[in-house]
Amino acid sequence: MKIVYVQSYPIYHDGHSLEEWVKLENRDKWMPALTSVLGHNTELWCAGKKSSTHTYCWDDRTTITIRVFKSDPKFGNSKRDHCKEMVNYARLSDTDLFFLKGVDGAVGLQLLKKHILPKNIPFVFIVGGEFQSPYNNKAYSILCETEYQLELLKADQPWYKTLFGNKSNSNSYILPKSVDTSLFSPDPDKIKKWDVISMGRLIPYYKDYSALESLSHTCSVAMIGDGPEANSLKKKMPQITWLGYVPNHKIPTYLVKARCFFHTSLNDFFPRVIPEAAACGLPVIAFQDAIKEDVLPNKIGLRVNKETVNQQILRLLTDEDKLRKMSEKARIQSIKRWNKQSTLPILERLFSI
Repeated sequence: MKIVYVQSYPIYHDGHSLEEWVKLENRDKWMPALTSVLGHNTELWCAGKKSSTHTYCWDDRTTITIRVFKSDPKFGNSKRDHCKEMVNYARLSDTDLFFLKGVDGAVGLQLLKKHILPKNIPFVFIVGGEFQSPYNNKAYSILCETEYQLELLKADQPWYKTLFGNKSNSNSYILPKSVDTSLFSPDPDKIKKWDVISMGRLIPYYKDYSALESLSHTCSVAMIGDGPEANSLKKKMPQITWLGYVPNHKIPTYLVKARCFFHTSLNDFFPRVIPEAAACGLPVIAFQDAIKEDVLPNKIGLRVNKETVNQQILRLLTDEDKLRKMSEKARIQSIKRWNKQSTLPILERLFSI
């Protein structure tokens, strides 16, 4: 079969330049590579500011072609940017199956409405955060992140359709996260410089930076990331060590210098930073209203509430034995469940149906 993976958001949506994105090593490239390993002609398509073609090397025997098509920018949020060039190219290609990463990006939706659905070509949704779509019931399969999403995606009840305005898909599975556990790994020789480290885009929504500010008065805190709120946050929270933007392959060198990782988002299902931090042997802390237990089991971290977050984190930091056990279990879980080939069993199942 010819199989094409499509990024429904343009490359620059997350702030990456083309050069930075090409160098990224993540599941978006590993899944197409594993699909090629399984014997299928596989490509990865994306939208960017200009057209280009690249080759991704999984190993000495396996490479895939990455095609970047020039986008058609719209005013406002870049997730609304279209890509006519991709649609036109798709009409000339003989693709048997599409994997669309993201259910609400305009690049993927335009390809879906203009080409995939009219030609009756099977497609699979790879869910990011958003998983509700009016096209769910038309998908060959939906690969989601959490048990909560899976339960709703498989639901075939009137209340669900009334509430969300879309239909379910019984052929849904949880797709595990993937981390390079040889890169993201503990370093026992590194001195612990910070008690708590966090990471993410510095944006004015979805995050609770007040928890970091409060923590910074009682313990040492570092933050990886950049964004429109960077300057104001630095002025407001001078006790925090602001590390700025760090390339993904260098992030482990900072994570291993901390005693635990705190994810401050209030509106995530399964951010990749959780398995990355866990792979480095860091106990992970997140808000229980945002991150469920199947994502963050108690054995590898804490799911805290906003009212007592400081007390819970400080209590953990004073319990060296508990920290050590969580660290060990976090590393073990990462190797077993979140390694680079974690998606292979799902792919084998899909291609065997």
